[in-house]
Amino acid sequence: STIRHLVTAYSVQCHKTWRIKKVNLQVNLTRLICRNLTCADVRNMSGRAEGGASQPSKSGGFVAWYNDCLSAKPLLTTSISTMIIASSGDIMCQLAVEGKTLDTFQWARTRNMAILGMCLIGPTLHNWYGFLFRKFTGVALSAVVTRVALDQAFFAPLFTATFFAAIFGLEGHLDDYPNHMRNNYVDALFVNWGIWIPVQIINFRFVPVQHTVLVANCVAVLWNGYLSWSAHK
Repeated sequence: STIRHLVTAYSVQCHKTWRIKKVNLQVNLTRLICRNLTCADVRNMSGRAEGGASQPSKSGGFVAWYNDCLSAKPLLTTSISTMIIASSGDIMCQLAVEGKTLDTFQWARTRNMAILGMCLIGPTLHNWYGFLFRKFTGVALSAVVTRVALDQAFFAPLFTATFFAAIFGLEGHLDDYPNHMRNNYVDALFVNWGIWIPVQIINFRFVPVQHTVLVANCVAVLWNGYLSWSAHK
């Protein structure tokens, strides 16, 4: 009886000791984890707790930087990128198509294209494409066809005429505008449709709305070069 009592007492004491050590181990582990948690870890844990897996961080590079700028200031980013592309189109036109040298290069002409890209083309396309995607949502065939039809049948004729008026106005030759329209406007429209109808079908069907202006601007390096050449031939 005495031996059984001693064994029971020893077992109880061992169990108490094991529980104390277990609690101390848990406390120490908690402290260690808390000391090594980073802010990113806390944000990821919070994101998962709020109802979903955490999003992977975006990779660096120009594309990520451009997307950040586009998210923060879409109109300004679009306008600046359009300014760069429009002026690049004119530079390419003068050097590669017209064969100008640095001595005969018309810097004022490139400046005017940059101004139009920043103040006219970029803001106009940003708002126009935004309107099209708000009013005719989705990528169904009917929505894409409607956007392309409105863009090419309604917007393109008006914008081409506006562009020519703006470029002649900036250069101080607005009196030449009516004659230029009579001689070149129809040709410019047919060239526009030949380029932009297939481009916009792809652009409006497969490209996210925030990047439609950028895609259009990349193609517009050639188109703006043509418009600049047409306005100065």
